[in-house]
Amino acid sequence: MQTKLNEAETLLILPNKKVRSIGYWDGDESKVVRTACVLLINYSYSNDCGKERTAAVEADKKQIRDAFSGLKVGIYVTSEPLKDILAYLSKEKKIREKFQLLEHQTPELFFVFISTHGGKNGIIRTHHKESVEVSEVYYQLHNNPLLSKTLKLIFVSACRGTIHDEMLLGEKYCKCGKKLMLRQKVLRGKDITLDTQRNIDAVRVIQEDIRQDDDDPLNFVIMFASVDTTLALRNDAGTHLFQAFCKTLNNLEKDVGLEEFLTRCMCNQHFEQNLQKGCGSTPEVKVFSHRQFTFSRRAKAQFRKKSSLLKFNYDWKSDVEIPLLTRKAYVYATPRHRDSKQIQKLQNNLKGIFGFEVHSPSSFEEIKKLGRLILFNLNNDPYLFNAVSDEEEELEGCVLVCVVAPIYYSKQSNELITSIYGERTPIKRVIYSAVYPSTKKWIGKPKIFVFLHADDRENDLKTQGFLDLKKTEFTRTDTLHSGLLTVILPQTDSVQLFTETLEEFAKPGSIEESTFQQFFFTLLRRAKEENKVSPLVISTLGKRLSMKFPVDLFIDSFTLLTPTRKEISFNDLEQKLGLAVEDANVKSKALYCVPIITAESGTGKSKLAETLAARALTRNQKLVTFVDIKEENQFLEEFDWKMGYRWFVEKFAKMKGAPRTFGANEFIILDGFEQVQEEYKDGMLGMIRSLAREKIPLLILTRPGNDIALIECLKGIRPMLIIAKINEISKINQIVFLHEKLGMTVKLKVIREIVSNIVSAGAGDLIERIGTLEKVATFQQLRSGPEINIYELSEHVFESTVASVLAKSGFLEGHLAHRDEREKVQLLTEYAHDFFFSHREQRKKDETLADYGIFRFTHCGGVTISITLAAYLLVRNKISDGEISEIPKSKEKKLLKTMKQHREIMLKKKLFGPK
Repeated sequence: MQTKLNEAETLLILPNKKVRSIGYWDGDESKVVRTACVLLINYSYSNDCGKERTAAVEADKKQIRDAFSGLKVGIYVTSEPLKDILAYLSKEKKIREKFQLLEHQTPELFFVFISTHGGKNGIIRTHHKESVEVSEVYYQLHNNPLLSKTLKLIFVSACRGTIHDEMLLGEKYCKCGKKLMLRQKVLRGKDITLDTQRNIDAVRVIQEDIRQDDDDPLNFVIMFASVDTTLALRNDAGTHLFQAFCKTLNNLEKDVGLEEFLTRCMCNQHFEQNLQKGCGSTPEVKVFSHRQFTFSRRAKAQFRKKSSLLKFNYDWKSDVEIPLLTRKAYVYATPRHRDSKQIQKLQNNLKGIFGFEVHSPSSFEEIKKLGRLILFNLNNDPYLFNAVSDEEEELEGCVLVCVVAPIYYSKQSNELITSIYGERTPIKRVIYSAVYPSTKKWIGKPKIFVFLHADDRENDLKTQGFLDLKKTEFTRTDTLHSGLLTVILPQTDSVQLFTETLEEFAKPGSIEESTFQQFFFTLLRRAKEENKVSPLVISTLGKRLSMKFPVDLFIDSFTLLTPTRKEISFNDLEQKLGLAVEDANVKSKALYCVPIITAESGTGKSKLAETLAARALTRNQKLVTFVDIKEENQFLEEFDWKMGYRWFVEKFAKMKGAPRTFGANEFIILDGFEQVQEEYKDGMLGMIRSLAREKIPLLILTRPGNDIALIECLKGIRPMLIIAKINEISKINQIVFLHEKLGMTVKLKVIREIVSNIVSAGAGDLIERIGTLEKVATFQQLRSGPEINIYELSEHVFESTVASVLAKSGFLEGHLAHRDEREKVQLLTEYAHDFFFSHREQRKKDETLADYGIFRFTHCGGVTISITLAAYLLVRNKISDGEISEIPKSKEKKLLKTMKQHREIMLKKKLFGPK
């Protein structure tokens, strides 16, 4: 039944018998939602040309009805006076009448959609000349006994102020009409300054007038089309918020938790609308304690390629694809708790498990020296807790600020407040520190705030500061108010709750696929109300923020190619191995093949394999057997190859101390096939063919030239040769990598100088490949300043390589005295001599020399990979000035001179000590 609605008419749409449940409870698919209701409230202002919104209202009604079609949901659409609606929201009998519920039916889900005009402080207006606070809707729903256990999801599309949000720092600028821009009192987002401060309430934390009467959750989720103080936009296709909700619901390609559903809604509204137009509103979610709920996959949702789902994930890159791989955490705790075991444990977890660089300022003087924390004078609003003020921050992709301090409720302002250095201040002033114009660094980047209740008193200290807006290569285009994710836990043992839940999420198999949104929602379900303060999560972060931070620089350093030079993406490789997260119907169509990856020594192909193994284990729950053949040669010697691959997997697992039987979900990686000794090669090839015949997921990695026997062995079973071509790491990625590895101990400016000095000395090849760059990052001299001794750096890289080779060969780490090793180093030195003097001598063939990453060997002889390490070997062997003068190429001659000078400086330093 469909009718055109006039001002106070209502329309009830009930589901037919052929319907599906919208979702289920507690992660249990058997606990399906039996009864759900949708209340759509909208006002068209059709008689008021200045506020008319009829087209948007009609579009909203249609898309809401269509989105819920086929689901077990009753829909009630109304434009009655709001005072009448409020009168029956709290009445069980009235709700039963409106939705025609039977006596045994109780709504488990209750959606409320409100579309109208509004203003500051939560005011919504109707075309019945009413002005009501939206919190009144929550209050009436909370007081309805029928809905006491019901999860109430409220979506409000109404302006909350007169600030027009824009995408800052981007190429696209606001294209909205002049009429909107010329409206009285409308302020463009980019024009906000600390002098105007009209957007501080965008991050205010209100304590709603709903309370927990017992330990039951409040079961309230509220989503606004815009943050407080800003406009909410619409067009003839409907309100942006409702369009985003319907798009999200219609396109669920899998079951998703409430936290991911809301994040996708924000992403669909914010990024779909704003990135295209250069302006729009920033949606906000406010979540109270609730029962765990999962939205079911839509049967009619078309399969979406993995690439189309990536938009929901934060990608840790700037607009120009520069990695933003560092992250900082600032843990402020009151003096009473600062040195407690719980705080220390929290800091250790943030650093050791999640990769944050943790800072714990203990005094204001220390804070000023760090240049990270700025507190504004209370008389000069806002009073800021600023952890993002320094130029060194631009490489960071995420910041976490944890405040362990008292949390209070202010009846006067209806806001939550905390205490920083003994001064009570609204929580909004702490969060505002991460919002422009307080700082420019965090536009478009996740800003996590954690407030944990603790009693204490402190002395107040404060100062002033300001930052200008400026686009850099590290910029992410976005609005002022997006990217915030805040959790507030008011209970006494909040630090313990936070730490224990954090450790739970950090477990292997959990952290890899978990998001901070899931973590915060779990905290919310476990937290309790205390001192009239309800646990709360507030988010404007429209991206899934993974808890395990991806450090995939080495993946970016590869180009994967077929022999015909066709490029293969990392995702393509995962699909070939059956590891990509795809729709079940599509996954079954993938043809089985055995990828064989060939790459030179030192390129990082083993790291590529380790990444695939980790993803297979955690994301796909595969039983992974990872065999580093060079390390496991003794195992291969003892193995009876007649026993077959099942025995191989089981015996290998037992040898590794994790005995198990061969399962139905196996994934086997053989790394370093070239290291298989000749007498075992036939047995290994036979096992590989047996695995392939049974279509067991298998990945083989080897060096160029060793793939011929593998391809011959796999004839008829679709072997897939993949050539992994190493790319030079760009200068900015070198800086990013070193910055991440060295942390706060070395400033960004110094790292830039270090990279420039290494390149200027002719030793740039030490930082062009991920394998050697990792070794450079462990060189202690980097922490002493930008001046680098190239000889000492080369010595460090070479000896680290030798130690690694020896360890894999079963020798003691660093055991250079081993005769065989001395012979190999001497042979490498001879190859270095041939390179610099352009000689072509017949040398002893030893393929294991490629392990050192200085030369690779073909049928024509040695090809130099690292000229710097080759020069180091000659200088280490005491090449004379006269010999250097005979080198034909000036570039190599200059490198050797520099290397020799740096060796002499090192020897003098050892003899006489530093100047």
